[in-house]
Amino acid sequence: MFLTKIGAARRIPQSRIWIEGARLTAAGFAHAARYDVAWNDTGLALTLSPTGARRVAGTPERPIIDITGDKVRALGCDRVSVEFSNNSITIQKA
Repeated sequence: MFLTKIGAARRIPQSRIWIEGARLTAAGFAHAARYDVAWNDTGLALTLSPTGARRVAGTPERPIIDITGDKVRALGCDRVSVEFSNNSITIQKA
């Protein structure tokens, strides 16, 4: 688990969660892998799925997950904790 700051997207503060690198690959989220996002009151869960609505961006050497928008802002915090498991990632208010 690690803490990360919620950044700005299109100059809107606290509206972007950016995760990249080896931690993603270790959890199974390799470049181009498909995943789904499930939101709840305190955060969100990312789960790998062959028919997932989203895809891991970046390159094979540097996979990237970039989650932006009103739902990120609605969390109402400036940091989140990110926990990696096999084939899933849990992001919660810190």
